Amino acid sequence: MATTSVVSSGLATIAPELKPYYVGAGTAAVGTPGTADYKAASADYVPGLLPKAQEIYAQNYDQQIGNALNQAGLAGTGRVAGLSGLEQQVGQQVGAMQTPGQFGTGTDLSSQAGQGQLGTVGQAANYGQLGATYGNAGAGLGAQAAGLSSLGLGYGGMGAGYGAQAANAGQNYAAQATNPYAQQAYMSPYIQNALNPQLEEMRRQYGITGTQQMGNATRAGAFGGSREALMASENNRNMGTAMNQAIGTGYQNAFTAANQAQQYGATLGLQGQQAGIQGAQAGLQGLSAANQAYQTGLQGTAQGMQGAQIGLQGVGAQQAGYTGANQAAATLGQLGTQQQAADMARLQAMSAQGATERGITQQGLDTRYSDLMTKQQYPQTQLAGMQGILTGVQTPSNVSTQATTTPPPSFASQLAGAGLTGLSLYNMFK
Repeated sequence: MATTSVVSSGLATIAPELKPYYVGAGTAAVGTPGTADYKAASADYVPGLLPKAQEIYAQNYDQQIGNALNQAGLAGTGRVAGLSGLEQQVGQQVGAMQTPGQFGTGTDLSSQAGQGQLGTVGQAANYGQLGATYGNAGAGLGAQAAGLSSLGLGYGGMGAGYGAQAANAGQNYAAQATNPYAQQAYMSPYIQNALNPQLEEMRRQYGITGTQQMGNATRAGAFGGSREALMASENNRNMGTAMNQAIGTGYQNAFTAANQAQQYGATLGLQGQQAGIQGAQAGLQGLSAANQAYQTGLQGTAQGMQGAQIGLQGVGAQQAGYTGANQAAATLGQLGTQQQAADMARLQAMSAQGATERGITQQGLDTRYSDLMTKQQYPQTQLAGMQGILTGVQTPSNVSTQATTTPPPSFASQLAGAGLTGLSLYNMFK
């Protein structure tokens, strides 16, 4: 049934039905349970919203949150996950990392190879110069040896010519000595006749000798020289001596003198030819000795060239070794780089796995911290919820109005509709 009521303005007042829920009802327990002075709370005791709030907000930080965080190990850095085992291993290994040993070994090898190769450049140039020098010397000796061979052929030809002339002279003498007509011309009954031919023969023989001597001198390159002049003078003197001896011994010895002159001329021709042969032989011996010397020189230059080539081969082997050292140095550098990259990749993988493990641990700490905060703040949350319920139920009394209203449901029915009973409120405030 609708009624008209007047609400007076003034300070807000608590509805009588809600007062127990704000300030409590009944008698609270006194003393410590289990002791003689303990008095239990009355059956209708309800702590009330305000006393409970005062009790809760009277606590300091440690009482409300800090002690619980310490007990749970979540205070301060306790709720920050530390480095995982893998991350700690990564840190230790990174701190212990050093430049790969292959780098130092490769650097030493490369430096030694470079210095060695620079040193072999001068050696190779020296060996090349030595080889060229020996080659030029060998070429010169070879040309000289060829010239000596030509001279040897000349001396051989001269010796053969002298031998032929000697053979002819011997045959001529033999023919004259056994010819009765030739001997008869030198016999004493015809002294003058015998002497004149003898003297003429002497002139002829000495003329032949002079001609041969001039020919020998011409071939020997001594024509017009002192030796040729001496030989010519000696030949003339011998001719004069022989003619004087022939005249001096008389006509009786004409045949003997003529025969002796004939033998003497033949002997001189043979001796001249023999001397020419001996000279040619001596020239050939000299040329042979010189040729042997040149051959020895050629052998020496060949050995020198071989030595230079062996030296160049040795230098080439050294350079090949230095090239191999450079290649080994480059390989070591690549291996060191690969090893370092492999170590870094492994450490990065370990670090990523360790970060994942630490993240999981941190999530656990965050969850525990969140749950603990929810638990510790649960009373305030309940008070706020209760306050909201009571505020929604309570009607303000500080405004004067005149209205025709329908009486609202009873407070008990409202609480029942909100799901609140005395037992639930009591449990809320315990």
